[in-house]
Amino acid sequence: MVLVLGLSFANLTVTQGNTGTFIYAGNDLLATLNGVDASLITSDDFFLVG
Repeated sequence: MVLVLGLSFANLTVTQGNTGTFIYAGNDLLATLNGVDASLITSDDFFLVG
């Protein structure tokens, strides 16, 4: 995933849902990854642009 506008992995919350993983920046849902376990998501899955 791409992070822009000053976001970093530290700004994100990665949570496990019933059907997959949810990625939030604050209260804003950025992504839903169906069928993906949240424990598999690391900072290596993101890169910064800008």
